[in-house]
Amino acid sequence: MEMFTFLIKVKRSIINKMNYIIKGKKIFLRNVLIKDANLKYLKWLSDKKINQYLETRHHKQSIALIRKFISTCKKNNSHLLAICTNKNKKHIGNIKIGPINNFHQTSDISYFIGDKNEWGKGYATEAVKLAVMYSFNNLRLYKCLAGVYGSNIGSLKVLKRAGFKKEAIIKDIFQNKLKRDDHIIFSIKNKRFNDRKY
Repeated sequence: MEMFTFLIKVKRSIINKMNYIIKGKKIFLRNVLIKDANLKYLKWLSDKKINQYLETRHHKQSIALIRKFISTCKKNNSHLLAICTNKNKKHIGNIKIGPINNFHQTSDISYFIGDKNEWGKGYATEAVKLAVMYSFNNLRLYKCLAGVYGSNIGSLKVLKRAGFKKEAIIKDIFQNKLKRDDHIIFSIKNKRFNDRKY
């Protein structure tokens, strides 16, 4: 029994050291660290194909700005998580849970796969599913929301595959490539709350 307890402590210690949050079949999520603000990350945010639906595209990015964003997320009640492959521990993108509204027990979820070589492999869908699982089981949230550009077909598919339902469409709210684009809002509810009385 003592050996079993020891092994549990060692396992937790390893997990904490590696900043694991939750692990899936092909990927795991961990905390984004300041050291992740590197040239690879900067290249992602500067690539017009990768950032076409990211609001960061409106400003010239730098490693200093990325570091500031990572630090700000911690202060703004948000969990900024790195999407990493199980196979080689490669950081391929990010997913953010937040800002979290503690009173209403809700949060936004946003994400991107920065490594174009890893597109089309289902990593974004799995990342969203893991983030929702963590939000519901660990953070005890009632509902998660995700907003996407109407023309972002890939992200629309990701959310549907992850179990999100379309809740609202705000017409012509975004300016995208000199055209107006819709803001489509999706949500998913924690089923554990179904029997609760408010």
